[in-house]
Amino acid sequence: MSAPLAIFGVDVSRYGTISFDVVETGGGGASGTVTISSGQWIARSGGLATVTVIDPITSAESTTNLGYGDLMAEIVSQLNAIGNAAYFMGYDIGTGYLRISAQDAFTAGVTAVTYSNFSAEMSRVTGIDAGSVVLPDIFTAVPLLATRDSWHLIRSDVGGWSEWSQSESDIDGEDLRGADGSTRGLVAIGTATTVDAVVPLEPRAKIWSRDASSALAWTFQRTLSRVRTVEPCIIANPDLTGSSMVGYLRADSCTLRPRLMSADYLAYQSVPLGFYVVGRL
Repeated sequence: MSAPLAIFGVDVSRYGTISFDVVETGGGGASGTVTISSGQWIARSGGLATVTVIDPITSAESTTNLGYGDLMAEIVSQLNAIGNAAYFMGYDIGTGYLRISAQDAFTAGVTAVTYSNFSAEMSRVTGIDAGSVVLPDIFTAVPLLATRDSWHLIRSDVGGWSEWSQSESDIDGEDLRGADGSTRGLVAIGTATTVDAVVPLEPRAKIWSRDASSALAWTFQRTLSRVRTVEPCIIANPDLTGSSMVGYLRADSCTLRPRLMSADYLAYQSVPLGFYVVGRL
């Protein structure tokens, strides 16, 4: 499965508590509840603590913290504090979905782990519902794999952006022209960088929620209705392999306006999006 084109932040105060229960079999039978009831998070290693930005006056680079922590690290930290197994969380290479892995740690004797009572937001934000895993030995990390994408990312079936365009925003101001033809201007010093792009040829079931395969399935409508211009996002940058931009959806491009290939063909539709760029990773 293709890598996400964009990963959006999650403000728990807006969406609700992220929580679930965990019970270990063996190793003392530890149990408890993972609860994230406050804060701003994003499912990326390191969060958005060190975003590289460019000073509009000097063009010097510096880093800033957008205040969004590492959601996966927080979940893992709480799991490790509860249980005797060792826990890990990340994106599965084969499916691209999020997963939680458990491994018996230092012969602790944990033979199985059960996850249950997932809050609605845990399911929406991670795509994981519930389930059990059996740990065959102390060496094998066994994953609990999500069954669908998080509502806080965008992934393309085709596998990339189309119609990518990056530019600086227009600056309000005026030219001051002398009689000899010399010119000066009254303008702002800095201006925002914008990106416009299209997610091409997405199947109809991924566009509108009414056409989705289930009430929890990922759709563009569900993602855009939650994040709009409020949540920051990490944008895959096709100009530079391994590089990502950080930005926000623009007010003129944060609503769903799918393009049809032709007036009478609905099966595949393309989705245009527009971002303001604040920095890079």
